[in-house]
Amino acid sequence: MTSVDATHPAPLLTAPRAHARFARRIQAAAIDVLIHGTTLIALMSVLDLLRGHRPVIGAAFAGWLGFAFLYEPLLVSRRGATVGHALLNLRVVDAETGGPPEPIRAFARFWLKATSGLVALVLMAVTRQPQALHDLAVGTRMEEGAPIALIGREHG
Repeated sequence: MTSVDATHPAPLLTAPRAHARFARRIQAAAIDVLIHGTTLIALMSVLDLLRGHRPVIGAAFAGWLGFAFLYEPLLVSRRGATVGHALLNLRVVDAETGGPPEPIRAFARFWLKATSGLVALVLMAVTRQPQALHDLAVGTRMEEGAPIALIGREHG
């Protein structure tokens, strides 16, 4: 007969999350591009009204560029997902910790993704766990899983 040690409970068994499929990643990217495009169209409409105010136009465009370049890295490092990822129940996680990547990794991931384009996705077809170049380089992976809250604090 074996005894049970109450001070060391048995670990909970949880199923590993599935790696995100190529099609879902592309769909999430399309949603994020739509967000960028919509905000750019809105900005251009406002700038059209401000034609004679060059300093305001420059500042507004610089603000939009800041949004465009910070959108993904900030959301991924804070929540593990952009709006597109969250809507499709995808999450970027640190391969070691399982949590959102550190900000520096999220920024590096974004820049590699932005500069390598579709070439980065070719690796998904040949890696054991479908990871893109930018995920392999910074030690992250994208998983499909439980819904991610778009607003508020996430629990779990």
